[in-house]
Amino acid sequence: MIRNLSLKIVVALLAAAAVIVGCGGGEEPFRASPSGPAAMITWTPPGTTLDNAAIDPSEEIDHYEIHVSIDGIFNEEDVPAALVAAVEVLPTQDGQFLTKSLISKFDLNLIPNLPSAKELYVSLRAVGTDRQKSAFMEPVLWTRS
Repeated sequence: MIRNLSLKIVVALLAAAAVIVGCGGGEEPFRASPSGPAAMITWTPPGTTLDNAAIDPSEEIDHYEIHVSIDGIFNEEDVPAALVAAVEVLPTQDGQFLTKSLISKFDLNLIPNLPSAKELYVSLRAVGTDRQKSAFMEPVLWTRS
C-alpha cells in the first residue's frame, strides 16, 4: 500500500530538478525560456517519500498533470491542460520483452487551446496509482515568444 503518496510525491517533486528548458540559466526549480520555440518542461520522478522510504516511480506514479494559467493561481477544481503518463512501455530491440521507461519531459507547445497571453504560469502535480494527487508545485512564469 502506498503511504500518503500525495505527500511523498510533493516532497520528492519539490526536491526534484524541474525546469522549463530553453535559453538562459538560473537556479529556480523551474526556468522559463525568455524567447524562442523551446518550451520543454522537464522533471525528475521522485524516488523516495517524505520519510525517506524508497518508492518505485514506475510502479507508484500513474501520471502527471500539467496546469497552465494566466495568473499563477491553481486550485483543486482546475482542469489540467495536459496529462502525461508516468511510464512508457517499450519493446526491447529484439522485440522479446517490454521495458518501462519513466517519462520526465513534455513540450508545452503541444497543449491545445492555451490562453493567448504572452506570459503564462505553469505548475505540475503527480497522481499516484491509487489516484491520490500531490500538491501543486510552485508556479513558474513561462514567457512565450
